[in-house]
Amino acid sequence: MRVLVIEDSATALQMLVALLRSAGCLAATATNGKRANELIGAEAFDLILTDMELPDASGIEIARSVRASQGPNRFAAIVGLTATVTHELHLESRQAGMITLLPKPLRRPDFDRIVQLLAPKHSSF
Repeated sequence: MRVLVIEDSATALQMLVALLRSAGCLAATATNGKRANELIGAEAFDLILTDMELPDASGIEIARSVRASQGPNRFAAIVGLTATVTHELHLESRQAGMITLLPKPLRRPDFDRIVQLLAPKHSSF
């Protein structure tokens, strides 16, 4: 599975990439919205994991941009990651086109549930 990880914290980014690699995923990374948008427009991903609060964009903005585009990731699964999950933020993330919002740090059981949700769509997992 090809996963784009959008995270501005170097420590959190390292942890996410390690988790993804241990699950057999290929990870591309972006530390800001500008770089994320470049990658989103150029490469196809099965899953986009995005921090909800980046220096130059929000996860909501990224999700809306992906869904509004005609690019290779228009239908990619998007999951928001945040330190503080609220009901309101969860609703807003769903309305923006995310499949869910998960708390940081992302734990392996939560990631495995996402993979199970995507498995019927991607038989190569």
